[in-house]
Amino acid sequence: MGKKKPQAQSSPNPSHTAEYAAKYKTVWRWHFYAGIIIAPFLIILAVTGSIYLFKPQIEESLYRNQFTVSPQVERVAPTQLIGQVKEQYPEAVIRSYRPGETDARSTEIGITTANNQAMTVFMDPYTGERIGELREQDRIMNKIEELHGELMAGTLGDRLVELVACWAILLLITGIYLWWPRKNKSKKKTGLGGILYPRLGKGKTLFRRDLHAVPAFWIAGGMLFLILTGLPWSGFWGSHFQTIATNTGAGYPPTIWSGSAPTSHITPTKEVADVPWQRRI
Repeated sequence: MGKKKPQAQSSPNPSHTAEYAAKYKTVWRWHFYAGIIIAPFLIILAVTGSIYLFKPQIEESLYRNQFTVSPQVERVAPTQLIGQVKEQYPEAVIRSYRPGETDARSTEIGITTANNQAMTVFMDPYTGERIGELREQDRIMNKIEELHGELMAGTLGDRLVELVACWAILLLITGIYLWWPRKNKSKKKTGLGGILYPRLGKGKTLFRRDLHAVPAFWIAGGMLFLILTGLPWSGFWGSHFQTIATNTGAGYPPTIWSGSAPTSHITPTKEVADVPWQRRI
């Protein structure tokens, strides 16, 4: 019996290889140039968002004199505190009332002055004295929030932030495509290097690529979650999300009260009636 001739190994179709290479280069260009353009905005959003997470701690440190009071046994009634503010700012409109979260925390009463300036008046809930005041535009964390949400550019900045967020999703998609493991032409087993962990000793070019691609893969899910949960707070996307939630009944659950609305026999004071009971978080 004659020896069997070894079967020739099938080689990849050159046209398919060229087509794939062209597609890969196109995706790479989109990923690279889009990243270069929106990276500065993503850095701003990441830094300001991280700072805003610590808003209570930062404001507690910055405005300690306005926030801190000496706890006592008796508290002044809210109507009296509001009355004190009305006396000091007779033409102002009371817009919010926020009691202290702890016994050593002052009461914050938000007002809008005659010249349409938003301000917070800090009152001692035990003595009824005014501790201080702070204009909303002077609060550092309000500046951070404005920079994070609209880049301090109003509606234009809000739309720009939304556009950056949408392009960030495109970066994630193209990045996953570029990261996705593919068959090695040499048929050698490369393991999980360059996929789940950076490859060492393979040259600076591969190491730099892995240093970007591998960590990005691990955090891609978290980044997508942050983007998708942040878009409903934006202007354009947020309004459409609200419309969808309202039309589908996916927003606030309907009331479980099936009878007539309960009534109260307590007559509210004028000061309490004037407050829209808007709370700031």
